[in-house]
Order: sequence, then C-alpha cells, then structure tokens
Amino acid sequence: MSAAATPADVLAGRATWCVVCGERDEVIASLGDAAVDVTITDPPYNERTHAGMVTNRSAYGVNAAAVEPGFAAMGSLSWWRETLRATRRWCLAFCAAEQVGDYERAAPLLWIRAGVWVRSNATPQFTGDRPATGADSVAIAHRAGRKRWNGGGKAAVWTHDLAGDETGATRVHPTQKPLRLMRELVRLFSDPGEVILDPHAGSGTTGAAALLEGRRVILVERDPVHAATCVARMEATEPGEGSRKAKQLALGGVR
Repeated sequence: MSAAATPADVLAGRATWCVVCGERDEVIASLGDAAVDVTITDPPYNERTHAGMVTNRSAYGVNAAAVEPGFAAMGSLSWWRETLRATRRWCLAFCAAEQVGDYERAAPLLWIRAGVWVRSNATPQFTGDRPATGADSVAIAHRAGRKRWNGGGKAAVWTHDLAGDETGATRVHPTQKPLRLMRELVRLFSDPGEVILDPHAGSGTTGAAALLEGRRVILVERDPVHAATCVARMEATEPGEGSRKAKQLALGGVR
C-alpha cells in the first residue's frame, strides 16, 4: 500500500481524495488562502438541537443505543471565518434555523443567504403538543468577488427524504445526510475537477457525493471510528487501482 494521501496531495492533483483523522482547526489552519474551491459541511448544531437529538433517538434512523453523538454542540464560529479564508468560492454549512443569524454575524460581509433542506419524510412530533421540525437550514456564504453557481434562478430549497441514498447504504452516523441531497449541492455549487472541503466529515457522504460528481475532496473527521467509515466509503465509491494512492487513513492529524 502507498503512503497516506494528504490534503496537499489532493490540492496538487496527485490524489482524488483523502481522509484526515484529526482536529478540524489544525487542518484548516494548514491550508493556504483560497486553497480549496468549495466547502460543504455538516457541523454540530446548537445546544438545544443537540439535546433533542439525544432524547428523541428514534428520529435519527439509527440504533437507539448508538445515538449519543460523541461530539459537543456548536460553540464558537471562529472555524467558519477561517474556513471562508481557506475557500475560494462557496461555503455551505448545515445548521438549525435558530443558528442562521449566528453564521451571518460571524462573517457579515461574506454572507449570502440561508437555504433550506426540506425533509419530505420528516419524523412527526411524537408528543403531539407542538409542530415537528421538518427542515434544516443551510448557511451560505461566498468569498468576496464574483459569484457563480449552476442553479440559475432556482430557490435555495432542496427536498429529499432522510433515507435518500440511491446506493441503499445503511445510515451509520446520527446526523448523516442523504446522498441525493449532497450530490445535488455538489453539482450546484462546484464544477467538475474542483476541490471540495468537508471539515466535519461524519460518515463521508460529502466525499462520496464529490467523487460521484467528478470532484476531488478533502475530508476531516476527528473520531477515529467515523474516519475509518469515511475511508471505507470512499474506497467503495471509487474502487480499483486508481484510488490506491488515496485510500490510506491519515492518523494523528495533518502530515
């Protein structure tokens, strides 16, 4: 087997993808200004949403005993500003509706607007005493300069089932997004051959979507179990000799 691929390998075109098991902030800090083309990521949500996920386990489609997410709710958004520095074009981050203002205030000059992912098969509110949450927000920002996307005049509203994975893959992460949704976002906000960054990789759905749509991708995941899942998923998405140089897991941070 070859040495582990690094972000530098992906940026230089020597590898199509890499998975870094390490700290998000260290990886982003190591990237130069506008090093990657687009960031699409699914970071932790706010404290209220985080607490609800733990108590309303059945809503997330995974084994109830495994739903404790293993990560803290979102705190400071300094990582968002640093990610914008390292990204040449679009930055997208899933969030709770209540967090949209926080993302805008964190980088007001680069803010574009909030998008919405409508969960067409959203779980109902089991208590029946209040409306259920039927959508997630998507914070959308862009580096200063000319803006372009592949959606024309379409609205920033995307409707997909929670389980919308055309490969039939089992959901293995408590906040895993549907592959169809991620492929649509990749197509709309990036072009073939561009480099996508996901600094909260989870189960690697952004990475799988990027490869399927002909992009390169850098995944960062601090949890070794989830990072290993990312590697396996990337290997399954791009099997064969052509991915050998990228299929090792980079342990212990950036190399």
